[in-house]
Amino acid sequence: MTTIQVPSKSRANLTHTLYIHNGKAVGCDCEYREHRTWTACPHMTLFETEVLRAEKFAALMRQYDVRSRVVIEAKRAAYWNYELSIGA
Repeated sequence: MTTIQVPSKSRANLTHTLYIHNGKAVGCDCEYREHRTWTACPHMTLFETEVLRAEKFAALMRQYDVRSRVVIEAKRAAYWNYELSIGA
């Protein structure tokens, strides 16, 4: 289980601990969650939303990446040859 410190929006100098397990928010120590244990707090909902956005972005990058693997490998090989030629 991983923990993330989340700053409070309503109080200065206060942080909440968000508990993450396998990429999902499973708990929080904020006041909202203390009184409503059956539902996700705003911190948990925001975390889940950001994870979904990141997954969608990664999927779109894989789908629409204009750089082909051939070009990337060619650049890598050219750089490797350059390093060998200068004796790095």
